[in-house]
Amino acid sequence: MSTVTDYSFFSAGKACFTVDNGRKHYTYIVQKHKSSDILFVRVFTGSDNTAYFTHYSYLGMFDPALGEIRITAKSRFGMTSAEFKACQWAITQVRDKKTLPDGWHIRHEGRCCKCGRKLTNPESIKAGIGPECAGKTKKVQALAFNTDNPLKQSSFDFQAFTGREVNYD
Repeated sequence: MSTVTDYSFFSAGKACFTVDNGRKHYTYIVQKHKSSDILFVRVFTGSDNTAYFTHYSYLGMFDPALGEIRITAKSRFGMTSAEFKACQWAITQVRDKKTLPDGWHIRHEGRCCKCGRKLTNPESIKAGIGPECAGKTKKVQALAFNTDNPLKQSSFDFQAFTGREVNYD
């Protein structure tokens, strides 16, 4: 496992990472919805980490513009749970480029957080994303975080939620 250092790792669509302090660890998947840009966070709660829907429990929705996980009606954990706090803490640490306390690690599994392929290039392993996917992700983020129009600063994706197109002009 390699350390997560790039904030875009979390919003790429297939991010899997573990938060570990030497005594306790939590493993998470941040996965993009198949037909929209909504990101769902799940935490590993079972014994088989390959059985996605059986052993990962829904934590909430991730908003990369705010760097926050939102608890929803279907969340299995609340904002005071250790599972929620550890995930939110990890995302904040990487987003703010903070040095982790001694003994703490935020690691990815060595696969591209966007397409899921095994990473082989040392720079890609370090970033948690392959070079082709990194280029695509940076282009999408540049469009998504364009702040020329104040309405685009909203973290709520109306079109993804309703299926209706939005005209910001």
